[in-house]
Amino acid sequence: MQQPVQAITPKESDLIKRIVIDLAILADDARLFENTQALVATEERNRLARDLHDSVTQVLFSASLVAEVLPQIWKRDPEMAQQSLDELRRLTHGALAEMRTMLLELRPSALIKTPLDELLAQLTEAITSRSGLPFQLFIEKIPSIPEEVHTSFYRVAQEGLNNVVKHAQASLVTVSLSATPASSEPGDVWEGEVKLVIKDNGRGFSLQNEHAEHMGLSIIRERAALINARMSIDSQPGLGTELTLVWNN
Repeated sequence: MQQPVQAITPKESDLIKRIVIDLAILADDARLFENTQALVATEERNRLARDLHDSVTQVLFSASLVAEVLPQIWKRDPEMAQQSLDELRRLTHGALAEMRTMLLELRPSALIKTPLDELLAQLTEAITSRSGLPFQLFIEKIPSIPEEVHTSFYRVAQEGLNNVVKHAQASLVTVSLSATPASSEPGDVWEGEVKLVIKDNGRGFSLQNEHAEHMGLSIIRERAALINARMSIDSQPGLGTELTLVWNN
C-alpha cells in the first residue's frame, strides 16, 4: 500500500529556496573566478609579449645590425671592429639574460630554485643590455630562506631597478646583497639577517612628493610587509636614491 505523500511545510520550502539561491550564487562565483583567472592569464601573456618586444627583440635587432656591418668594418679599421665585436658580445649576453629572466616568469618553480645571488646578477645583466646602465655588484651567497622571502627579495629588486631605469636618470647603480651570519653549522637552521641595498647616483626625489608613491614604492612596501621585512627609502633631489630591504629570521 502506497504511503501518502507528505506535503512540504513552509519551513522546508524556505530551506529549499535558500539552498537553490546559495547554489546559484556559488555557480556565479565559480564562473566569475574562471573569468578572472582567464583575464589574469591573458594580461600576463600580453605583458610578457610586450617585454619580449621591448627587450629581447630590440637587443637582437641591434646585434644583427652590428654583425651585418662587422666584416666591412674589420677590413677598414680592425680596432673599431674589435670594439664592435665587444658590443656584439654584450648584446648577445644581454639577450640571453633577458630570455632567462622571462623563462623564470613563466616557470615560478625555477624562480624558487635559482639562488638569489644568481637571480640578481642575471637581472642586472639583462637591464644593462637593455638600457646601457652600468652596475656595481656586491653580492654574497645567501643561506636557505623561506620561499616567500626568496621571491619577495627578487621582486623588490626587480621593481626597484625598473624604477631606477624609468625615473632616476642615473649613470651608475650599486646593488649589494648580504647575509649575517654568512652561513650556519651543518644541520642547523640558519638564523640571521638578509639585507638588500640598491643605490643610484641619479636625480633623486623628495619623499614628501605626492607622486613618490606612484613610482612603484607602494608595490615594494607591500612586498616588504608580506614577509615582515623592514624597507626604507633615502632620497633627496640631486643626491640619488637608496633603497634598503632587511629581513630577519
